[in-house]
Amino acid sequence: AKDFDDAVSILEGDGKYRIFVHIADVSHYVKPGSDLDTGARLRTTSVYLPNRVLPMFPPEISEVVCSLKGGERRAAFTVEMEVNQEGEVERHWIYPSVIVVDENLSYPEAERRIREGDRTLSTLYSVVERMREAHPRLDLETPEKRVRFGEDGEVEVEIKRPTPSTRMIETLMVKTNEIVAEVLKERMDFGVFRIHPLPVKDDVEEFNKLLEGLGVERRIEVRWEELKGSEEREEGEAVLQELLQSGKITLGGGFAFQMEEKEGGGEGGFYSEINPEDLEIVFEGYRDFLSWLDREKEGAIKDIITEHLLRSLSRAVYYTKCLGHFGLNTLTYTHFTSPIRRYPDVLVHRMLKSVLGIEEYQFDEMEVEEALEQANEMEKEAEEFEYLLSDAALIMDALFNEEIMRGEARGLVVSLTPTAAYLRVGEVLEGRLPYSRLSPGRVSLDESGTRVYPTWYVEGGGETERERFRMEKFGFKRKVEPLLTLGTSVPVRIHHVEIAEGFLDLQLA
Repeated sequence: AKDFDDAVSILEGDGKYRIFVHIADVSHYVKPGSDLDTGARLRTTSVYLPNRVLPMFPPEISEVVCSLKGGERRAAFTVEMEVNQEGEVERHWIYPSVIVVDENLSYPEAERRIREGDRTLSTLYSVVERMREAHPRLDLETPEKRVRFGEDGEVEVEIKRPTPSTRMIETLMVKTNEIVAEVLKERMDFGVFRIHPLPVKDDVEEFNKLLEGLGVERRIEVRWEELKGSEEREEGEAVLQELLQSGKITLGGGFAFQMEEKEGGGEGGFYSEINPEDLEIVFEGYRDFLSWLDREKEGAIKDIITEHLLRSLSRAVYYTKCLGHFGLNTLTYTHFTSPIRRYPDVLVHRMLKSVLGIEEYQFDEMEVEEALEQANEMEKEAEEFEYLLSDAALIMDALFNEEIMRGEARGLVVSLTPTAAYLRVGEVLEGRLPYSRLSPGRVSLDESGTRVYPTWYVEGGGETERERFRMEKFGFKRKVEPLLTLGTSVPVRIHHVEIAEGFLDLQLA
């Protein structure tokens, strides 16, 4: 890394701890309406590719002027927390600062020092662990693939999983973002917030079907009948039906029904504020399941379950109202800690300075809304672009893999869709296997979404009546085996590739 957004420090005394999170003060240098600001607002995010970084700000800003480099005086925005022995934040202070970072540490180096008993890092790690226990979040740990080109042009792949040091920093950043969101919510009618809606009952039931199909004995259990939000939805549906029956609104041609302003609106739907009791009930069901998963499962099946669970959840987005964040188990959340690489964080810095009386800024709600819509869209595009180029690099590498080319490689079935299966070859390479290559006839997914059978078998509920009669008459039973099953591996070879599109088509070997 060259763009260091954050630094941390700790003081100990009187049985309590002072933890300082220092964030690069980008807004000190980048003023609203400047060329730097306009360019960053259009890009909204830095993009990390296998062979380069496309920074949101020019390198002179992101890697030099604002980057919190060791031994250099830098402008920062500091959130200071007073933490007790139980890991609870009792008080906090927010202020601009000038800091000198002692050292820039890689995560492996920090890990080594914690293991070897470095006093400062060991103390910080111990306190942050208590903070994690005091306020649990959804612990959805999945392997992250990092693809890059080496000096000789070869593709290098690194599989990263969360470590104690990455969790330590993540916990501090999450808590810092939470504190800042509380301040903005208290002092502004609108702002920049990160929201994540509660899971929908239908999606949870769909995921539980998948668990059943995999032969997993545990389910996500939520006491839906106790949710206050469900009562409000039922009341809303009753009102809607009454309006429909009275002819005051119609659903054909133009839909005139508007939800209340407090419900908010978002791309693709409406967002509503998370009720604290609802959050506690739903989060408990997910936390219990994930604790069981962590204890009882490991390896590929654990990763597959976790990935499908992630897909069943809504996407977190930026929004002008503070509506809560399910995944982080909090009613207040924003993004403040990465202003070098995310434009919403720059806006948050300006808003915070404004409400704290540090600098004067004017904010128009419509303009902020437009900026956040742009950020949501660009975030998705950046992710897709990163995946596309990573996949293209991996496919190029696979073309030189003799095992795959000879058809001696095995692909793990990680996802089944209505038309194709997606298989993971090795640790990171993924390809698509259309069902048309499995059988000359039509094939379909079973109800759980974990097996692919001939369509006649699925739609007929198994054997046909004529087949059952023959089986009973002659005393034998035929078992139809699935053509593919989620979580199993099959021999594969490459059928077709489109490197520019990051597309890999597989066939059975």
